[in-house]
Amino acid sequence: MRKLADKRGYGHKRTIFLADGSEHIWRAQKKYFPDAEPCVDWFHIVEKLWTAGECLHHEGSAELKAWVAQHTRNLRYVRVGAVLAALSAALAATPRTGPGNKGKRKRLAATLNHLTHQRHRMRYGRFRREDLPIGSGVVEGAVRNLVGMRLDGPGMRWGRSRSELVLHLRCILLNGQWGELSEYLTRRGLAPRSPCRRAPTTRSHVTSGRRHERPAIRDLHPNESLR
Repeated sequence: MRKLADKRGYGHKRTIFLADGSEHIWRAQKKYFPDAEPCVDWFHIVEKLWTAGECLHHEGSAELKAWVAQHTRNLRYVRVGAVLAALSAALAATPRTGPGNKGKRKRLAATLNHLTHQRHRMRYGRFRREDLPIGSGVVEGAVRNLVGMRLDGPGMRWGRSRSELVLHLRCILLNGQWGELSEYLTRRGLAPRSPCRRAPTTRSHVTSGRRHERPAIRDLHPNESLR
């Protein structure tokens, strides 16, 4: 991973390391990308605010929505201290005894500790002013679109070398360069003369009592699943 990042300019241009709150990811950041600017995923933190807010207001209430909206604004404008102060005050105001209070105090304390620990990674206002992403959803969506939809089908099993080759082809396809690849292979004399490099053999299968013939060997488009 570090070698690929170096090829793309890590160490020579500004780099943002964006991830959720998992500590093993941040340990990897410190080890492999110490010069990157850390940013904890915005939606991960907002989810924590909802968890804390539900300890103070009824689920689905207007008060809960207003409380979360107030503190997401604080985070966007780099007023992290105000959010931490509100959580600390809410924890102090929640009695230690009473129905459900133990669980509420536990969730409030966990949220307060988590946000305190992540504080230096929550410079959302600065990143947004510079038109930089603050959520990891774009990357996660790209991974799903590029890798998951092609390689993670039912019953699929892949070796590393073969999966790497298929992903190279899928990158070309998703970048709209399939035609260019075909032209390049044709110029180099590498394009297949027919859809199959070797003459297809056939095997029969029976459906609803009738026998059909189908090719046993054929080329696959990068989007097509191996069945």
